[in-house]
Amino acid sequence: MNAFRLLSMAAAALVTAACSNEQGEPETPKANEPTAMRFAATIGAPAGNDATRTEYDESSKGRIYVAWTIGDEVALIHNGVKDVVKVETVDDKGYATIAGNITTGTNGEDVALVYPAAAVDANGSGTAFTPNTDYARKALTQTGTLDYIASNLDARQGSGTMAVSGSSATLSNNVAMPSQIAVWKLMPNVAATRLTVMSGGTPVAATATIAATNTIYLALPPLADASLKIDVVSGSETYTFSKEGVTLEAGKYYRSAVDMTVAGHNKIEIVEVGINDWTEGTTIDGGQAM
Repeated sequence: MNAFRLLSMAAAALVTAACSNEQGEPETPKANEPTAMRFAATIGAPAGNDATRTEYDESSKGRIYVAWTIGDEVALIHNGVKDVVKVETVDDKGYATIAGNITTGTNGEDVALVYPAAAVDANGSGTAFTPNTDYARKALTQTGTLDYIASNLDARQGSGTMAVSGSSATLSNNVAMPSQIAVWKLMPNVAATRLTVMSGGTPVAATATIAATNTIYLALPPLADASLKIDVVSGSETYTFSKEGVTLEAGKYYRSAVDMTVAGHNKIEIVEVGINDWTEGTTIDGGQAM
């Protein structure tokens, strides 16, 4: 928001200065002052397991729905510059028009798009950027709800090519903004109050103390052949589960049932849920009830 406002104010001041000076004569912008151009483009992704926003309707087979909101801020990174544009309209298919003033670009320039804009802390050259550390920290203070994920950890990324015509710019190709997280529905058979998920020796997701519940939703980063360890706190007890060779893909939805009452049980089964195979009441891993 601040970056967008500052850029807009700078653009307005530049136009005013270019129109007249104290003597009423035109002025030319100084060479070292960035100029601005108007940018507008359409982005989106179809509903499905590779969609953009982490909102679910389990009565409709666990589908992940696109749900851009007007005013959402998207970082547009090009030529080492981070600009911020906003979602101005959303059509009935979930595609969003993003628009705003950006630092002048060139035709054919590579562009990176990141949502939310606040997830990008800094950028380097070209389309490189650095994730915001505060944004990453929120993964370790989750509340176990979809609302928390949608409000704090819904990350999307896309790339494209800039098309410039005069003082306006758009994207020369269609750009999808797929989710950069996997969502995991964990269903222990006892009420959990806190949990931590470790990939190797690194915590990748954790909840703060939550109201005791048998259903917990977590946002996890993509994992490839990882060693996953889950510590679940329920009352005065702590249960530890582990699974080797875990692969979680960004934009996918997974679910697991955990039976904490079986002595010596230390395995957790992680099942990917597709759009067409969401069925409550089924069983996995030899009889762990879903």
